Amino acid sequence: MKIIFIFILANLGFVALSRMDDLARDTKRKLQNYVDKYRYLSTGNAEFAQWIEKLYNAIHSKRDVVWKTRLRIKFGAYDKERQELEDQITTRLSRVKTQLSLRDGGQGCVPYYTLQKSALENAYQLSNYMKKDTIKSNSYDCPSNIRQKSYDYDDY
Repeated sequence: MKIIFIFILANLGFVALSRMDDLARDTKRKLQNYVDKYRYLSTGNAEFAQWIEKLYNAIHSKRDVVWKTRLRIKFGAYDKERQELEDQITTRLSRVKTQLSLRDGGQGCVPYYTLQKSALENAYQLSNYMKKDTIKSNSYDCPSNIRQKSYDYDDY
């Protein structure tokens, strides 16, 4: 009876080690997939590039699988927020380009929307915090006090 108990414990230990090895391999594979996917996309965005560097270093690190898994989860949250912010930037940028092409608000609004367009195009390279700030400050339509009134000179 004692021998069966010892064999069962040994078997459970083997299963636990096997599952930990599987988890470690899976975590390493997921980290490598992130690095492969985003290595070149992160160029020009310092915060994003630092995350990719952390992931790359974690792959080759002797740290435990729990630490690597936490890092992967934190990156996933960062990446989701980054993508959502970039979607918001793209949506607003599309709207601003439409307003520019239609001269929405008159000629007086062209410089206003041109500055917004430039700020939004450059926002892709910013940190998530700065992306939020840029989106917030460039989400407004041209104020009525700078809209140029159109004059119809045919009446003269």
